[in-house]
Amino acid sequence: GKPIWTSTEQSESVIAPLMGVVTAVLGFVSMNKDSLRAVITGSTTTVVIVRGAIVLLASSSMGDSEAFLAFILETLYHQVLFSLTSLVQRKLKQASGFDMRNLLGGTEPVMAGIANNAFNDPGLMTCSLKSLEIDISVRNEAS
Repeated sequence: GKPIWTSTEQSESVIAPLMGVVTAVLGFVSMNKDSLRAVITGSTTTVVIVRGAIVLLASSSMGDSEAFLAFILETLYHQVLFSLTSLVQRKLKQASGFDMRNLLGGTEPVMAGIANNAFNDPGLMTCSLKSLEIDISVRNEAS
């Protein structure tokens, strides 16, 4: 399939062949009734999550754990689901070359915020919600 978003400035001509290799490896692993969750080479950890027809990949050489990279990928996946519908999932299964980037239009800053701020945002790091300040009169009325 086609890359739908990347946090790097790489062009599709660089990312697409990499995703082709990842897809081929995942197909081979799946064909052997196995699964691939992470690859660790030297100081680089790469995590792969497959959700239906969507393949998410995160790679870090900053010492991040597999669990943390998987959490970032799950958060990004839920953002994609929030932006799209299950109809798109079915369309991807029918036509793996379907380009869904146009459907995600405008969500790039949100996706980048998730990927780039995951290391600095205590809410993301602890899987918690950030409290919102609400005027006391609104709070009193709600209770």
